Amino acid sequence: MPGLRLNTHNFLEGYDGFCSSSGAVEEIDYQNLSIDSRTLQWGEFFIALKGDNFDGHEFIADALKKHAVGVAAQSEWHAHNEAKFPRDATFIIVKDTLDFLQKLSTWHRSHFNIPIIAITGSNGKTTLRKMISEILAAKFNVLSNEKNKNNHIGVPLTLLKMQPDHEAAVVEIGTNHPGEIGFLTELVNPRIGVVTNIGKGHIGYFGSLEAIYEEKTALFDRMRSGSLIFKNADDAFLKKYHRNSIKMVQVGTSEKCDYKGKMISTDRYGCVKFSINDLVEIQLLIPGAHHFHNALMAAAIALHFDIPVGAIKKTLEKFRPENQRMQIYEENGILVINDTYNANPDSTRAAIDYLTNLQITKGRKIIVLGDMLEMGNFGEEEHIAIGKFINGRSIDFVFLFGPLSRMVKTGILDTNSFKGEAHWYETHEEIASHVKKILAPNDALLVKGSRGMKMENVLNNIFGKN
Repeated sequence: MPGLRLNTHNFLEGYDGFCSSSGAVEEIDYQNLSIDSRTLQWGEFFIALKGDNFDGHEFIADALKKHAVGVAAQSEWHAHNEAKFPRDATFIIVKDTLDFLQKLSTWHRSHFNIPIIAITGSNGKTTLRKMISEILAAKFNVLSNEKNKNNHIGVPLTLLKMQPDHEAAVVEIGTNHPGEIGFLTELVNPRIGVVTNIGKGHIGYFGSLEAIYEEKTALFDRMRSGSLIFKNADDAFLKKYHRNSIKMVQVGTSEKCDYKGKMISTDRYGCVKFSINDLVEIQLLIPGAHHFHNALMAAAIALHFDIPVGAIKKTLEKFRPENQRMQIYEENGILVINDTYNANPDSTRAAIDYLTNLQITKGRKIIVLGDMLEMGNFGEEEHIAIGKFINGRSIDFVFLFGPLSRMVKTGILDTNSFKGEAHWYETHEEIASHVKKILAPNDALLVKGSRGMKMENVLNNIFGKN
């Protein structure tokens, strides 16, 4: 939107959480902001957020010493600390700084009339966001989340990066409590919505797959009438979703789908070749059959935006996942599957299936698993179920880390059908020490766990990267 001029004063005039201001507020460029005093750069606007385990107000002095152009602070704090700061310091005082950030972002977004695609789901949303963003970049200047900024803070920060020269945006939305998807949808106000699938990620916060379905489809529920959703028609839950006031595009393997995909083959690394509407065949580089639906959805959305088939094929065929997401590489003759970015029951099963079905290696198959977090009261049950899932598969060694992963061993040993070895250790180093003793060329090693388990440390210890 060329010529667009937005300033902090414009927003504050209509913001009901505004209390007062001092100093040179007119010098504040609200898009040039920071919420972390450690990384704040000269001239940035510092917003002092307060959370359950942190309080940015404690670092306001540090921000001003680093020459922050101004500070947004809460009135409760300011009433007791105003005298500690120079009179010419620039402050914007509000009732709640998180609300200030969120309302500022949705106000900023409201000035842009560009297609915004919102993505959520239990698995694959980051991969799908990256796929769509890279394909659309063939035609548009695209804004997208950085890293994993998909929550109540990260989404507003993403929206505030929107510039007049952006032509489209792809925004990933995450959740870890009921109501978050609906709230973030209203901030983003997307015109296109996608839910990748319904699975057991975060089941500890929601209690059932039905509740997860309600939370994820809040994206569709909160979109404005006339909006467009792309629906995974192969998902057992999503295929039943319906809303009369929005347009629905069916994507899946059924003949009835608007965009029909067909899995043609898999290569020696387990990477899928597929077609969409018999228009083109695409050979993925990202391993695992579960990525077929992500690529199919990305291709469908690209076709909706009239991206040339050749550009879709070229982008998807060179697409690589982010670090620690099903990264496949060889190390000292060992095929390593680094999937340490995160884990839930569905993604863990998919990774185990991938290893089990892998034909490229002639050696043994070894799994290292850390706890799947955010399972709540379902933690023991879901870890036992993973053990039973491993039981009976052609796995030679299983190494486990974390208190919940003890239950994986319980599930593995539920019957006498498991022919391999299962070990639980208290540290990454103990696992690495044992694995190093048994590893041999042509073995395949899968390492997976939730982000908080830092399972990449096992790989670092095995291959001497510490």
